[in-house]
Amino acid sequence: MPLTFDLPACAYAHRGLWSADLPENSLEAFKQASEHGFGAECDVHLSADGVPMVFHDFTLNRMTGTEGAIGDVSAEKLQALYLAGTGQTIPTLSDVFSAMGGQPLLVELKADETTDLPALAAATLMCVAEARGPVAIMSFSPSLISICKQITNHVTLGLLADPRRIETPEGREGFFEIVKDVQPDFLGPNVSQLTHFRDSHLPLASWTVRDETGLESCRSLNAAPIFENLPTDLVRAHLAS
Repeated sequence: MPLTFDLPACAYAHRGLWSADLPENSLEAFKQASEHGFGAECDVHLSADGVPMVFHDFTLNRMTGTEGAIGDVSAEKLQALYLAGTGQTIPTLSDVFSAMGGQPLLVELKADETTDLPALAAATLMCVAEARGPVAIMSFSPSLISICKQITNHVTLGLLADPRRIETPEGREGFFEIVKDVQPDFLGPNVSQLTHFRDSHLPLASWTVRDETGLESCRSLNAAPIFENLPTDLVRAHLAS
């Protein structure tokens, strides 16, 4: 399907526009991204009761100081956990859609060997209807992207590239064979490996851009930058160039 939005026309704040005082994947970080005119990228897991929650890690310890896996805790209890000792708590995907207003959001579905892939895909896609702005779903899991394609053909889908696979010629060949099979709408390579995607013929959203060199790499291939800890004026200058 064609992209539902112009991917490289925007820059995407990685886990929201967070900072030393504002935690990643917090509701305020997404509000800041939207208010500065940027899109954002977020990470999604299912709670124990099947609610899409925005949080990067599979375990809660790093960001909340609480032991346990995010998938073993109810949405209500997750929303009561404070992020990095601040007043910010773990948001639902629905809340993040509200915070982003009309700005685009890239939603990364997190999956490991314990993840119920159909449940994660279905619950997330149900939430997409609540978004006021453009939304794309992406994942490192080809199976998850394939499941999303089986559920709907109305959402832009991207396949992320594992850097460990891309670093070898054999791994790259295998990855692009998967791309042919899955047929995603865009690809998500690491910014350090962008040159390997020069001939991919698909739109690119590249992560994680942390310096001006990374922005220049994105510009050279018309890739959308997924950035963090960069001056907002520098990112705006990149978009304007």
